[in-house]
Amino acid sequence: MKEANRLIFNTSFFAEAAIEKEFLAFLTEEYIPAAEGGGMSLVHLSSIRSSEADEAGARAYAVQLACRDEQELDRFRGRVMEPMLATVKSRWGMGVMHFSTLMDAIAYGTAD
Repeated sequence: MKEANRLIFNTSFFAEAAIEKEFLAFLTEEYIPAAEGGGMSLVHLSSIRSSEADEAGARAYAVQLACRDEQELDRFRGRVMEPMLATVKSRWGMGVMHFSTLMDAIAYGTAD
């Protein structure tokens, strides 16, 4: 385990099952490349195992991005995230919901 001095910005997305493939393509082809171009680095893109989402006919995803400090995060939020979320809203309306959490990374391992 190694010490980490980074911020982790997690955004969880809940997408209706009918648009799951299209939304996942958006995350991998548009959102994540824009985030990386905006100074963030991808930690993980994960599918969330959620019985609540399944029961609601939705799929849940978590995008974890890392940055060095809150200034980088603020730049990302203003230059990249806000326009990307506007795109999500215009394409899918209420078919995609999200929330974000900011975490301080304490340590990281070497798991594949």
